[in-house]
Amino acid sequence: MLFSLLLTFLLLLLQLSLPLQLRSQVLIGMQGGFSQITPTRFVTLDGGGSYSGDGASFAGALIRFKTGRNLWFESGVLISRHHLISTPEFMPGIDMTPEKNVLTLVSVPLKLNLELGRYFFLNGGLLIDLETDRTGSYFDNQSGMGFELGTGINYQYRNLYFRLNPLLRMHAFPAFQRENYQQHLLEAGVGAGIGVILGKKLTDNQAATTR
Repeated sequence: MLFSLLLTFLLLLLQLSLPLQLRSQVLIGMQGGFSQITPTRFVTLDGGGSYSGDGASFAGALIRFKTGRNLWFESGVLISRHHLISTPEFMPGIDMTPEKNVLTLVSVPLKLNLELGRYFFLNGGLLIDLETDRTGSYFDNQSGMGFELGTGINYQYRNLYFRLNPLLRMHAFPAFQRENYQQHLLEAGVGAGIGVILGKKLTDNQAATTR
């Protein structure tokens, strides 16, 4: 959380350094949420242990730049914790007690948000993931590229911005350290965000100077 607050402060400094014409086109804020996770492979293997998801949570900072009338580019930093339960392959004399695993990812999203009218939007794009911590060693490393797709509702009151965002994510697609039968984390969840648009709305004359 301290890292996210520091990032938000740095993004604020960046926003204040922008020309006046661009300040009203930048949104900074915080986001967080929860998801269900499904460990998956794209091939079926005989034998081996099994894995199941036990939920995930995420939080971080976001920054958005308006690139068109209804289009925004979004980035930031997300920190997420993914809970997994692994069960070893059955072998005589082997302890079959399930083991809890926790993976921590730091992700940088590179997304586009398309506004559909006043309250609805679609978004999607790439994720750059770095696995920074884990308990347990059985699940494949999730550092790599990923993607996110989502939709949702948003509301703006003066310079304050709120949103609720159902989403779908895939991690390690591809992985930086790819295994022969790479495992992936598939997420389905809901995020919420709050932000502020600093500066005033552009007038027609000001908008013309940015073209």
